[in-house]
Amino acid sequence: MTDPVHPHSSTAETAAEPPSSGLDAALKRLTGFAFITLLTTVANLGVRIGKNVLITRALGPEARGIFGLLNTIPGLFVSFGNLGFGLGSLYLGATKKEPLGTLVGNAMAYAVLQGTVLACLALALHSLGAGFMANNWEAIQAISLFIFLGIPLTLGMHLCEDLLMAASDIRYLNLISVVNSAAPVVVMLVLWPLLGDALAAACWAWVLSLLLMIGMCVRRLSRQAGGLGVSLSLARQAIGYGLRGNVSQFAGAVTRRVDMLLLAHFLPVQELGQYAAAVSLAEVLLFLPDAVALPFMPLRMAMADDDDQATARAFSATIIKYTVAVLAPMLLLAGLLAKPMILVLYGRDFLPCLSAMVLLLPGILSLAVYQLIKADLYSLNRPGLTSWISVWSMFLNVGLNLIAIPWLGIAGAAITSSICYTFSAAACLVCFFRITGASPASMLLLSRSDFTVIRRQLGQAVRAKLRGKKERP
Repeated sequence: MTDPVHPHSSTAETAAEPPSSGLDAALKRLTGFAFITLLTTVANLGVRIGKNVLITRALGPEARGIFGLLNTIPGLFVSFGNLGFGLGSLYLGATKKEPLGTLVGNAMAYAVLQGTVLACLALALHSLGAGFMANNWEAIQAISLFIFLGIPLTLGMHLCEDLLMAASDIRYLNLISVVNSAAPVVVMLVLWPLLGDALAAACWAWVLSLLLMIGMCVRRLSRQAGGLGVSLSLARQAIGYGLRGNVSQFAGAVTRRVDMLLLAHFLPVQELGQYAAAVSLAEVLLFLPDAVALPFMPLRMAMADDDDQATARAFSATIIKYTVAVLAPMLLLAGLLAKPMILVLYGRDFLPCLSAMVLLLPGILSLAVYQLIKADLYSLNRPGLTSWISVWSMFLNVGLNLIAIPWLGIAGAAITSSICYTFSAAACLVCFFRITGASPASMLLLSRSDFTVIRRQLGQAVRAKLRGKKERP
């Protein structure tokens, strides 16, 4: 780890009171993106809940557990084998302003080549699963084809999302998010009567929806770029930067999803379905921080080369504080209403997932903070630091799950997830404090000046709205 930099007193004063104009400009831009994202996300929230309810009720606990593995295994292969190419492309596009068309061409070529390699690796490792998940191996065999198909498609989709973020095309990312929620349900409803099997229909709908979204993204990006190209030099730069953060991406994916694999090893697939339902319901509550985190990452990375780092850090602190202040009471309310929510949405068959959902909620708050603070570490050119934190969290997660799942079942997996999310967020915050000299209170607690900023932002928004009405004929 790089030695911490402790600023002189004058620098610290500047950091404590950044120029309001610079901070206001950054917040205004993020607010514009986040407001659009939030509107879409609120609309998308209903679609996502509807999708989860339909798929969960149609499949039942056992098939829901198998489908949960389909959403887990390709992502783990991609997070391990993408070599940080997406993160590197995001860095080159958002920070270095490299040509978008070349980045898109590189990404598509990489998705085809590396995706094929990873699918072949999955095929080679396929037989090992018979020993690891022997209790449920016969059921899991039903989705093996979809796992192989899903690996290159998942890689291509992740690369497309990173490039849309690099281009700050937040509106289209929102559209893709809606398609991601709605398309699988629509396609499943069409295929279900034809195939006569809900699980097969859900799996084919997942694959076809990925194809649709990749096509939409490539079309959008190629139009913005005015054409596609390929550059080996930029590809090497993307991998060179991304490799330092790829460990973080892989370890983070393991931390978030290895519990599904371990549950499939230790418990019947029905309990795996219960846990998948709890996770999907708890993670729906990330809709608010996701609305902010989506535009925050490219904006914060674009500020990495700015001279006024005091404003950049105040920008980050403001967003994190607002997120914590709004999300915490929402999670508390969700915990109080968890039982009726599960009964209404999923039915009595899924009531055993109640404890797991409630135990996941503290980790959701930590996960929201982690998603934001790691953007600061990336902007400080510390992707390797986030990797080390993620690796320690990954080992902690695997170790605790091996103890907790046989002992406590799905509740043990939920407790482990919350502990590890909290560890990751806390470690990133501590490292950020040491590097920048910022205080914990400045990053996590709202102050009187923060309310002043809120009033100023709201006043500017109202005045802009009134001016717009007056200017209309």
